[in-house]
Amino acid sequence: ENVRAIPLGSRRARRLQVLVVDDHAVNRQILHQQLSFLGHDVEEAENGLSALNLWHGQPFDMVITDCHMPLMSGSDLARSIRQEERENGEEPVVIIGLTADAQPEEIERCIQAGMNECLIKPIGLDVLEERLLALGFAADELPVTIDAEPVA
Repeated sequence: ENVRAIPLGSRRARRLQVLVVDDHAVNRQILHQQLSFLGHDVEEAENGLSALNLWHGQPFDMVITDCHMPLMSGSDLARSIRQEERENGEEPVVIIGLTADAQPEEIERCIQAGMNECLIKPIGLDVLEERLLALGFAADELPVTIDAEPVA
């Protein structure tokens, strides 16, 4: 019996509605492409205030936000979303922070603000997919078992 890992991007994950928030257009574009490749639908916002307005207008499964932005930081965005969820009795959306600051204090600030986790930029496609899987956003078939002999 042979076990083969499923190639990157081919796991059957549930299609997510993801809000990507970053003040740098290139960062938004890269994350948008990565998430689209993994089969998810993406909306973009360039700051926390714009993101909060989008969040009010439609349901999202996940918010991925830069931690440091003008007008409203990712931490302030997370606090605002969590407060509104509590006030309205809503299920919490998954919020992932992204930061270039790898200091433990920065990651702790993100978690204290209500984020589910904080990842260090730049984030590769493999890490992004692994984190989505770890958060439970995929089917339960991860390795594929193959009964036939491998083809040379």
